[in-house]
Amino acid sequence: GIALEGASVRAEIIPIRDADARCDVALAEVSPGRYGVDVPLRVGGQWEIRATVDWKGKTWSDRMRRSVTFGPRREGGAP
Repeated sequence: GIALEGASVRAEIIPIRDADARCDVALAEVSPGRYGVDVPLRVGGQWEIRATVDWKGKTWSDRMRRSVTFGPRREGGAP
C-alpha cells in the first residue's frame, strides 16, 4: 500500500467473546500516512478490528482478527 496523508481513519474494536464490550475509536495521524490510537483493552483473546478510511472523497473499509495476550505486569502496575 501507499501512505495516505490527511485521511480520516476510524476503527470499531470488538472482543469476540464479549461483543457488547466493543469500542469505536478515531485514529490520529502520528506521522505522514501512519495512524494510531491507544485502545482500552481489558480482556485477552480474539478481537475483530473493522477499519474505515476516508480520503479525498473515497472510502475504504476492511476487517481483520488479531489475538491479544497480556504479559506480566511491570513494577508500578503498568502493563
